[in-house]
Amino acid sequence: QYETRSNGVMNYVVTKGGKVMWQHPVKAGVVTINASSVEGGNLGDVCDLYPSEQKFVTQDVPYSWVSFTFKTCRVRPTHYKLGLASPPPPSSWHLHGSTDGINWIILKIHTNDPSL
Repeated sequence: QYETRSNGVMNYVVTKGGKVMWQHPVKAGVVTINASSVEGGNLGDVCDLYPSEQKFVTQDVPYSWVSFTFKTCRVRPTHYKLGLASPPPPSSWHLHGSTDGINWIILKIHTNDPSL
């Protein structure tokens, strides 16, 4: 079994539960990543174990988003981690899920959440 460098669904899917070596999820062909905009950085850094110095950020506009499409499996998130490139952190955001990329349901709503 290979040593894992991170917990979470990306690591599990890419390493097939620790059976193969880690590689970037996009390069491994297990996920595609899209965003409403790119203000700076590399979009692929949102799921890289070794992100570049210049962090990915969307443009600072309402309703910005980042999406992950899992190509080899379906996932049911029970936890997630939101990292930030620079302050101030958002205080309100939604986590959505979809099985077809067209119809989306809200999985979690954060309103005036100071946890970031």
